[in-house]
Amino acid sequence: MIEGKLSLKLVMNLVNVKASEFICDVITLFEGVGRVVSFDKLAESSALIRIGAVDLVLIGGSGGVVRVEFIMDNIKPLSGFNDLLNTFKKLLSLLPSGGETLKNLELISSYETYIPLTNTPDYKSANISKVLSGFGISVNEVNFESLDGAGLLTASGTYVVGGLGVVKIIHTTLSRNYAVRSSLTMSKNVSISDINDQTIKKLLYETQILFQVVNEELFNSSYIKFIYK
Repeated sequence: MIEGKLSLKLVMNLVNVKASEFICDVITLFEGVGRVVSFDKLAESSALIRIGAVDLVLIGGSGGVVRVEFIMDNIKPLSGFNDLLNTFKKLLSLLPSGGETLKNLELISSYETYIPLTNTPDYKSANISKVLSGFGISVNEVNFESLDGAGLLTASGTYVVGGLGVVKIIHTTLSRNYAVRSSLTMSKNVSISDINDQTIKKLLYETQILFQVVNEELFNSSYIKFIYK
């Protein structure tokens, strides 16, 4: 098994709210429960609050738009999600009951690892689309960029998860010399009722399992090959 870092993000996009007032209200709401790590006191347009295992990020924009992110990093197999669920429910109490301000809710999980190689990556020999398609991923786009001696390869598409339906997939590899940083991200637009322990664990599990089987195919057991086309 390829060891890596598992993380989770829940993103809310709010409209028709006054960013400065809303962000200050959120800070007040979690006073005594969370710790304010950073706060733009001048414009009151952004803040980072740490609440248990959750980082709550607030970013205000023009036109009454606020982006809210709930982030959990370095998740363990037996991690609990009460901090995230309770923080999410508590923040919802600040929104109007009709839900008109909430325009988008997205659940995102990712798995990332660093892999040493014995050969320099060769981007002329294999077919990333074929590998991903072999595991049920419908590939929409594959892009490669060379960045200061590093190679960045990104493939995006969709994947069907039992119980969740169609989710978006992004597989990324950043290689330099004899090493590669690889990640797989799985995301799903959800409703408020979908934010529960079962949905979160399902998305995280599917992300980790899909990452393992895809990367075992791309990198052989001795990490000798890393070839795309």
